[in-house]
Amino acid sequence: LVMGVPDLGALCAVAALITIPEIAEHVVTQQFVLQTFHAMRSPAAVADITLVATYTGSASAVVVLGLASAAIGRVRSTRALAALVPCTAAMQVLPMLCLAWPTMWCLVLVCAIAPAALLIEVPLHALVSAVAPPSRVGEAMSAAVTCKALGPLLGNAIAIPAISIVGRSRLWLFYPCGAFVVLLALPLALRLSEPRAPAAQRESIGPVHGGA
Repeated sequence: LVMGVPDLGALCAVAALITIPEIAEHVVTQQFVLQTFHAMRSPAAVADITLVATYTGSASAVVVLGLASAAIGRVRSTRALAALVPCTAAMQVLPMLCLAWPTMWCLVLVCAIAPAALLIEVPLHALVSAVAPPSRVGEAMSAAVTCKALGPLLGNAIAIPAISIVGRSRLWLFYPCGAFVVLLALPLALRLSEPRAPAAQRESIGPVHGGA
């Protein structure tokens, strides 16, 4: 299905590329923030930073996911997807603000804005359902989710040995590298053709002749 449906392969590749840097949030970011705030030897500071980052990020993610839920099914523009790729890449380098401004307010700002990277899921999922044959939308969505799951696995396989090579004092290098990986999805997004109609609309018209 992925190779047989126009643009579905590109969409699955985009899904994988935008999720590869996610591992930085789990492997790198916490240690990077603690080092930047010189809090490694202060349990109280570690607890405060962890609490602020966790609650701010969770609250912001709820808002972003709420907006995404309201928009899903309405946004199917390939231009929206292409426009959100650079925005998602910018979210990857956002933690580097803490290098210039290592304060709690900066941490709150970073944690509040970073979940905006989730917004790219809206046009991505909508386009996957729009390009798939009406009877195989579920299969197409499963393929995209599988590619998204492979992204963090690949990122984890790269990040762990890379930390030992780069050194724990230069963890900030992971952020521009993550942004670069996300930007690799931009040429794929720009080459996508605009779907003619949503899957549900094609279903109401009738079966597509010529086979899937």
